[in-house]
Amino acid sequence: DSKTLSALAMTQAHAAKADFRRKAAEEAAAQAKAAAEGAALQATKAAENADKAKAAQTKAATAEQKAKTAAADADAKRVTAEQQRDYAKSQRDLAASERDKAAAAERTAQSQRQVAADQLTAAQAAGATAAEKKDDA
Repeated sequence: DSKTLSALAMTQAHAAKADFRRKAAEEAAAQAKAAAEGAALQATKAAENADKAKAAQTKAATAEQKAKTAAADADAKRVTAEQQRDYAKSQRDLAASERDKAAAAERTAQSQRQVAADQLTAAQAAGATAAEKKDDA
């Protein structure tokens, strides 16, 4: 019966080892399942973050394009403003030139009026002299 007891002890030892291995396998499976769930959660979050990053990148590209458009518009307006400034300066210069011409013409007219007045006075004096000589004759 010692053989039977020995066989029973061996069977119980095998059963205990098998139960230990089964529990260890179950624990490993539970840990693997938890790791897989964690990895799946991280993958989901990574996908969400990738979507957010892509949306942010698209938004940044749109903002950059708007900024480039605004810069081009500002540059065009600057060029137009410079052209208008240059045109206004040329018109001011032209107006100053015309004022100078008008002032010169006014001086010439004044001088000619003075000459005409002098000639009128001389003609009137000559006429008076001629009238006196006529009356004397």
